Amino acid sequence: MNDNSNLKNMQIKDDGYYTQTRPEMLKYIPDSAKKILDVGCGEGTFSKQLKEKNTREIWGIELDEKSAEIAKQKLDKVFVGDVNSLMDKLPDNYFDVIIFNDILE
Repeated sequence: MNDNSNLKNMQIKDDGYYTQTRPEMLKYIPDSAKKILDVGCGEGTFSKQLKEKNTREIWGIELDEKSAEIAKQKLDKVFVGDVNSLMDKLPDNYFDVIIFNDILE
């Protein structure tokens, strides 16, 4: 089975999927976390809430190019692609927290 076709199928979501705020998840991110990686960041809506709550550096990874472009306006750095192919672009031992909201489904 072709991994790329699976990635493309995962990208087919309704419009609201990439803008979810997920406020119920905020309580799981400690205030002490200053460097955060949001895998599957969508349009950066959830991580923007974290930045507004507390000064943080937040990077995102998003498969959907359109959503990633919007997230770039909200987050410090955003990569387009899947996390496995981008691992070499991420610094070792840099992030305090890695978020996987709605990724491990």
